[in-house]
Amino acid sequence: MLSEPIRFTPVQLYENERDDLIKLAHEQYKTLFRNVRFAQANGFATQVRAFARTTRATVCAETRIHATIPELVDVFLGDRTNAAIGFAQSQQIYRFLAPTDEHPYRSCGMRWSLWHSPSTLIRQRDIVYLEYMDTFVDERGRRGWARMTQSLEHRSCPPLMGSHNVVRAFLHCCGTVYTETDDPKVLEAVTYYDADTQGVPPWMTKIVANRKAKNPHNLEHLIRLEHVMKEGVNSGLRKHLNSKVCVGCNAGLPKWGRHRKCRDCCEVRTGKRIICVLFVLVVIDRMCCSLSVRAAVTWCTALFKGEGSSTGSVCTAWTTS
Repeated sequence: MLSEPIRFTPVQLYENERDDLIKLAHEQYKTLFRNVRFAQANGFATQVRAFARTTRATVCAETRIHATIPELVDVFLGDRTNAAIGFAQSQQIYRFLAPTDEHPYRSCGMRWSLWHSPSTLIRQRDIVYLEYMDTFVDERGRRGWARMTQSLEHRSCPPLMGSHNVVRAFLHCCGTVYTETDDPKVLEAVTYYDADTQGVPPWMTKIVANRKAKNPHNLEHLIRLEHVMKEGVNSGLRKHLNSKVCVGCNAGLPKWGRHRKCRDCCEVRTGKRIICVLFVLVVIDRMCCSLSVRAAVTWCTALFKGEGSSTGSVCTAWTTS
């Protein structure tokens, strides 16, 4: 794991380069919808398709989440982008289009992101990619919002193999399409993920693809947790605190589970204040309050009943240590 965050210094763009990249991103944004329709028509939703003799894998997953388009945009275009996209590190290199009064939900830029490897035997991967986000209206008249990502090579983000032993992976045109449903607070989410991890074993590539397909649920969790932090715990939720479930997702803790540990300092935190973070490969994990700032990670919180606390401490989807 890298001890210091990686930072890139953007170079000046060539004449017309910005316009060319915006045009390319918009074309790939339209391609995303064609890819989703093709995947749905060929029936490989929720199944990972691996390509023979390559480290490329594709998955298309459909689900529904409790959220609204403004809530999605607030997370992706606000200061919680890293938590929303689910990478260990990320940096926006350029912003080509910023939201305006006419297009408040549209944005286009170039971003670098880093995956931490789930195994010490596998080098970390990074990607440089265009991202394009905007609203749309489908053939049934339903409003929606989508985020497209597509890898590219750029002189502002040279490969890190020689300096940091990080392998540059490749994202084919992929992303998530969110569409409004009959329920104003529920969105239909279709995630199309298509990546070549460049040398990672096929079984690991499938794991990564499946985890990325779960991004909408992690985003939903983040939005719910923010509601709890803003609105506080009402009387209807206090019974959940006593039953030891997460207020954000209602997931319960195993009654006979082992003690929980902070993933950074490994100190046992039974009933104490714990902050959960969106961490490696979109796995939601735990971190102590004092360590979350030092580690410079984006965190989300929910209230969880702790010993000796009337307001509760924080929790999310748990793993035992």
